[in-house]
Amino acid sequence: MKKSLLRLLPTLVDLLLLLPFFFQLVVVAVYFLLGVIVSGVSRRNHVETVFVAGLVLVVLIVAYVCFRVGRRRVRKNYGDGMTRLSQNFFMRYLGVVIACGYTVCVALVAIFLTPAELGGIFGQFDLVFASAHLTSSLVVALATMFATPSPWPFLAPPLAIYACYMAGMMWEFRVSGAPRAHARGGILFVAAFVACAALFGWRVNMMQAGYVSSVFGGSGMDDQIYTWNYDPTRGGNRLVKIEKPSLTIGSEYPPIDGATALYPVYAAAFRAIYKNVDNRSGTLIGATTTPQAYERLVQGAVDVIFCAQPSREQTVSAKAKGVEFQLTPIGSEAFVFFVNEANPVDGLTTEQIRAIYKKEITNWSKVGGHNTAILPFQRQKDSGSQTAMEMRVMRGEPMAAPLKEEYNEGMGEIVRRTAAYRNAPNAIGYSFRFFVTTMADTKGIKLLKIDGVAPTVETIRDGSYPYAGNFYAVTTNKTANNPHVQELIAWFFSPQGQKLIEDSGYVSLQGQRPDS
Repeated sequence: MKKSLLRLLPTLVDLLLLLPFFFQLVVVAVYFLLGVIVSGVSRRNHVETVFVAGLVLVVLIVAYVCFRVGRRRVRKNYGDGMTRLSQNFFMRYLGVVIACGYTVCVALVAIFLTPAELGGIFGQFDLVFASAHLTSSLVVALATMFATPSPWPFLAPPLAIYACYMAGMMWEFRVSGAPRAHARGGILFVAAFVACAALFGWRVNMMQAGYVSSVFGGSGMDDQIYTWNYDPTRGGNRLVKIEKPSLTIGSEYPPIDGATALYPVYAAAFRAIYKNVDNRSGTLIGATTTPQAYERLVQGAVDVIFCAQPSREQTVSAKAKGVEFQLTPIGSEAFVFFVNEANPVDGLTTEQIRAIYKKEITNWSKVGGHNTAILPFQRQKDSGSQTAMEMRVMRGEPMAAPLKEEYNEGMGEIVRRTAAYRNAPNAIGYSFRFFVTTMADTKGIKLLKIDGVAPTVETIRDGSYPYAGNFYAVTTNKTANNPHVQELIAWFFSPQGQKLIEDSGYVSLQGQRPDS
């Protein structure tokens, strides 16, 4: 008994501590090395290739080391006693069986604890599983960052370690002339594992029903990816240059904020007009998305925001606090619908779109497409595009309950999901034209014609596209007191301001101030 315990403990230390820790070190070393190699060479365009290459290298290194350690452990534990070794499968591989059982049990407990109503459906699983496998915590973090949201990437590393280690043990037993273990024990072990995997898979599939997974998670970073290219404080940004601005503001700077989709316009104006603000730019301009921008405007944290019109709920909530919005249109844009480029449908009518989002039409074959279910994406409440959808398209008609989202993503994610979701040709989404075509610049999607009209600059300008409309500089009855606020808004109606809107890729008001 004592001898068996002395053999078991080193094996458990290998499997539950040393090899997972080694795995983590290899991950860090490999990706650090690859990061050094690709640094400065169009790194952003090679992230996926670098990640895959690193993953393959990690797997090869760790698999080899685990196999060798398994062989060495057999030699140390049994030495010259191979011929007298028990043929009982579970006794021979007891350490691997215990480690595997521990991991599988933790995974089953974690997956059944996970409530489906959480923002991330596997968030609780991540927490429990990572806590039980602290030496693999970095691997869990990497899986969260790069993998499709799923518990399988978290479970795979420890089980792969156990499998390679056991393979090394089996090889050493064989080359050392040990008697073969009874097959029935191995069969029972595999059967139990398959049963647990099936139960685990059933639970995962049940939880994923109605959920939409993205290729890249990470809600907090989503919109920042797109505004980064238009950061006015960063060299090499994509902002339109204004050589000699007709307005400059050197003091009493009005703080501004707004929608992600309009950031290229107001960030370019900020860089040209606001002078000597390098150390304070972070407090004077933001791109916190439409819902947060309206909240900040109501709170008085900013003086002007650049957004689509507010939702009814936002307007009512503001009035309850004594705040009234003042909307001044400064340019035009199109609210667009898009599908995966593999979808044969090129256009829809307004009535068809309403029917799709009321779940009255649920199959693409009803609108000229393939015989496959429609996956209608929606945005979060009070976002600019969701408000446009509810007010301009649905016109007060209720939309069906949306697919449950893995995360409360930003507007870029809806574009990526439509292009890259595992059933991509099924999806339909909506956003604003410039964001979809220029800021997100996602390959694999196409904009739909609506009522036979494509969303182009010309159709937006002449109003023939049904969902062409204005975007606004928004102030309130409490934040418009700064004298520079009205100067800034007036500048957007000057030839220079309207040229900025055109040059940035939007549609100007052609110098005419429309009725607000």
